Amino acid sequence: MSRAGLVGLVVAVGLAVMSGPAIAQPALPVPGPIEVRGVGVSGAVVTDVLDRGAGGGAAGVRPVGGAESNSSGGGSREAPVCSYVTLPGLVDPGPPPRKAYLRTCLSSEVNGTLPQIVMVPEPAVLPQQVTSTQLAQQARDQLPLAQPTIQRSPDETIRFKGDPMTWVNLWTWFWTDPATYQPMTQTVSAGAVSATVTATPVGLLFDPGDGSPAVRCAGPGRAWVERDDDAAPPGGCGYRYRSVTDGTIISTVSILWDVSWTGTGGLSGSLSQMRTQASAPLRVMQTQVVNG
Repeated sequence: MSRAGLVGLVVAVGLAVMSGPAIAQPALPVPGPIEVRGVGVSGAVVTDVLDRGAGGGAAGVRPVGGAESNSSGGGSREAPVCSYVTLPGLVDPGPPPRKAYLRTCLSSEVNGTLPQIVMVPEPAVLPQQVTSTQLAQQARDQLPLAQPTIQRSPDETIRFKGDPMTWVNLWTWFWTDPATYQPMTQTVSAGAVSATVTATPVGLLFDPGDGSPAVRCAGPGRAWVERDDDAAPPGGCGYRYRSVTDGTIISTVSILWDVSWTGTGGLSGSLSQMRTQASAPLRVMQTQVVNG
């Protein structure tokens, strides 16, 4: 918009405002001092600094600086109190982008001034700085953690009515393929900021599925061999069922993972523990003794 056109619009709006209702104070965009520039009716550039956080009361927003110098009479005079009303039809795309406000001021020396249009720079929207802590959480969510394998003794091929089975009071061994029990890492970067997350397996958990508490062992366990007979599995990766199940139950093997991270600037920390798991059906049968 040209200066002449802007001045004409100021005059037209000013006459309408002076004959209309009192001007309401707008809610300015953000707290903090801002510089307001505009063109007055006389063609002079109007400069004002508003304190958006000062409140201003019903009369408007008070410019920062308190009293203004009075060059004609010596001494000083109180800075005018101004009210601002948005003019949504006027926008300067910038840069920087600016919105139009109708400015009306009162002071102790003058009853009022002709309303003026001032263009208020919109606060810049700065891109949010991503932190290595945020990237660590993102990397944790992207970790390609391995699922445990369902491996038990008695062997899965020993079945009753199609389901794998074990026997009451027999040590039921459980384990996972050692390849699934290895540390995993994931790195995520955003510009110059990055974070690397490491998940370390710290235990194997077996939920027997019969309502008893889960049991935990420190490693991946190992496969049963014939010479083990009915010995307890080394490392504690085993469970004894104490009663026959009524039909099929579901047992679950889980790998527990501790998660740590390092990031840009030497930062590091720990994140919540993770778990991967796999489940399979199982029947618990009574040992049958045949007398010869």
